[in-house]
Amino acid sequence: MEGKRLGQAPSSKGRDGFGEARLKPWDAAVKAVFDRVVASAMLLLLTPVLVTCALVVKCVDPRSPAIDRLPRFDREGREFELHNFRVPTLPPVRWAIERLGLRHLPELVNVMRGEMSLVGPRPLAVQSAPLVGSTIRPGMTGLWVLEPAAERTPQQIAELTHSYASSWSLATDIDILVRSAGAVRYGPNSSLRDRH
Repeated sequence: MEGKRLGQAPSSKGRDGFGEARLKPWDAAVKAVFDRVVASAMLLLLTPVLVTCALVVKCVDPRSPAIDRLPRFDREGREFELHNFRVPTLPPVRWAIERLGLRHLPELVNVMRGEMSLVGPRPLAVQSAPLVGSTIRPGMTGLWVLEPAAERTPQQIAELTHSYASSWSLATDIDILVRSAGAVRYGPNSSLRDRH
């Protein structure tokens, strides 16, 4: 899908008053390489899981695609399609897909395309205003997952994004990934269930 620009490019000082949430050029390069290497390895290792999930979802609902393509904004306010497995209505299958976090595995394709990062700000729905003041790719997980809240204000989102950018290190991303996986936050009471 060709990205359609829906928002304005980030300015040097966002509406939140913090200025741009920007990684240093070297940090951004390291993060991009790390994202692609880890995402490609995970796609390779998890191919049997991805294929099995797709087949199960298709068998439960043959008339619908196995993958949902959800419109989201990238870091520059352009629209892209975020890939998630469709959640079947059959309770046992739905529980497994949500509880084990399988629903979000297709987002690894978005990471490989450079539309998302493994760790970053929350992907914004097209109904939302683009996150002005951020040049960081939206992430599969991030501080917004580990510090959940029912609803965050734009100011709180900006604070998390700037906190992440200002203290970024490769160790930080690895720590967030490990904590996200270890928390198993994908069940019915999980903050990840409605994270997109």
